[in-house]
Amino acid sequence: MKNADFTLLTTDQTAERLGKSVSCLEKWRTKRKHLQFYRIGGAVRYKSTDIDAYIDAHSFKVRG
Repeated sequence: MKNADFTLLTTDQTAERLGKSVSCLEKWRTKRKHLQFYRIGGAVRYKSTDIDAYIDAHSFKVRG
């Protein structure tokens, strides 16, 4: 099996990393919007690489 190049984060960790509330992420999950998530043994987890991709997709280049 290949080594994982990502970390699985909890909802709390993901919310903190994105500057969003836990309830915001819960709403996103129920609407299946924005971030892919995983249920592992009943626990919700987010891949760090998915969060990085979300941040990159919502970034703006500064002209200078």
